[in-house]
Amino acid sequence: MNKRLQAVVVMLLFAAPMVGAWVMFKYYPHLLSSMGKSNYGEFVYPVRQMSMAKLEDYQGRQFDREIIRNHWVMLYIDKPDCNQDCRNNLDKIRQVRLAQGKEMGRVKTMFVIAGDGDISHLSEYLSTQANMIVARLGDQNRADWLKVFTQEDGSSPIDTRRVYFVDPLGQLMMYHDLNNESGNMEQTSGMLKDLKKLLHNSKATS
Repeated sequence: MNKRLQAVVVMLLFAAPMVGAWVMFKYYPHLLSSMGKSNYGEFVYPVRQMSMAKLEDYQGRQFDREIIRNHWVMLYIDKPDCNQDCRNNLDKIRQVRLAQGKEMGRVKTMFVIAGDGDISHLSEYLSTQANMIVARLGDQNRADWLKVFTQEDGSSPIDTRRVYFVDPLGQLMMYHDLNNESGNMEQTSGMLKDLKKLLHNSKATS
């Protein structure tokens, strides 16, 4: 295999999840329609593009968008204090990802800390979340960035305890309201089942 052909093969491998997600939304709406009969979360329609430009990483550097490219993302937004409810919800999405088994490599979990407050108290907790991506959103950029995640009820995404599903193209397409979830890990089955279906459907169209 010559180098040019190798390069093409590598590009196709990286592009497959993105193409699959785009094709699913563009040309196979029946897949989402059939899922809609039994989905547990709420679809966002039309999908909304999430911006990475105003995010920083945990060390205050420009957020590297390549970290989540080509992946499904389960994203949670909360304040810098991240109380026990916040940590419980982060634990839930971590468990949902792990429950995908061999498919969990296609999924990233992401915690966006919205606000300029001190987060040093989170160091110990976040050290136990080895595979979770942590991003910061400063007060100056918070309002504009959060508009993408604000739904029809107008509630702030910071206070609603929602988990947002972002597709491999970086588009917000579904959310789960954790106020309706039990505190027990095993009762997050709705979120788990929806993610499993999305992974299956997007793989089938890639």
